[in-house]
Amino acid sequence: WMIENSDDHYEIDISRAKTLLGWAPRHSLLDTLPEMIRRLKQDPTDWYAANKLDPPVVAASDPEIEQAERRLKGPLERSKED
Repeated sequence: WMIENSDDHYEIDISRAKTLLGWAPRHSLLDTLPEMIRRLKQDPTDWYAANKLDPPVVAASDPEIEQAERRLKGPLERSKED
């Protein structure tokens, strides 16, 4: 699922959770991504297995096309001019 959504942009405001619950994320993508990439390069087979990914399926997938197909199946948005 990460591969398919890797180019999606989610702008999430966690300030309310911080204020009301004193919550803070334990991990940040900025800190975690280099380690993820290092592990992938170190042992790709193990990395794919640990992340429950099928390499041929990932290699054959086209996230942009799949994302467009999902959007087309949903309700279509119309511009204000239509």
